[in-house]
Amino acid sequence: MNEEIASYLEPLTRVASRLEPKKRLDKASLPLLDSHFGGLPYAEVGEEWPVCPTCQTSLSFICQINTASGFHQQPKGVALLTFFYCWECSPWGLTDEIEGAWIIRTYPEVSEIKAVTLLPKSEQPELTTACVTEMERVLTFPDWDGIGSYSMEAVEASANANPDEPSEAYISTVTAPGGLTDYATVIGGYPRWVQGEATPDCKVCKSGMSLLAQIDTEDEAGIMWGDVGCVYLFYCPEHPQETKLELQCF
Repeated sequence: MNEEIASYLEPLTRVASRLEPKKRLDKASLPLLDSHFGGLPYAEVGEEWPVCPTCQTSLSFICQINTASGFHQQPKGVALLTFFYCWECSPWGLTDEIEGAWIIRTYPEVSEIKAVTLLPKSEQPELTTACVTEMERVLTFPDWDGIGSYSMEAVEASANANPDEPSEAYISTVTAPGGLTDYATVIGGYPRWVQGEATPDCKVCKSGMSLLAQIDTEDEAGIMWGDVGCVYLFYCPEHPQETKLELQCF
């Protein structure tokens, strides 16, 4: 660990909650308000199961994430999110894509009293395996591709520590305190980019959006974004209904 790099990283530390899906072995329904993969999503009166505007199939329900519980800092204005995705059209979150092939719904507060049962209008092309989740506290830091947006001093210190491979000096320093450096499904924290920094801006206020969660390839839940792939779910703290998906994979 390089002490100079560590001094620049310490104020950037963000605690996050790592989720690991576990298949349900019984027939009990998934917890209504807790984080889970597959099954049925939390929904309220007036909502319908989303349908892809391109292929007209029901979007696959991927997961719901209770952002109000965990080790991470609760995102402003979001207690829970549900995430739907069209496997037939496989959107990447590009600006020229037709809207509606992925849906992120956010809720400022949730309760069993307000919840209603939501069923797809047609068969989902691919079913996510129903899983509950186990949660672990993790430390996150900007990855090497993104650290320049937060601390050029850390970039320069890494180059001084290892001129040939500055990223190695940086990563070893991040790893020393137990910082998360592999891909995982995580609530909060910093994105672990597969193909490089791509934090989107809010369409309303043009500010950089905040990461709600990143969803890794999860074999247990039957989710595959590529050999190496993650989906990043962003929102604007000032405009919580403004959401954005970014998919990166190899």
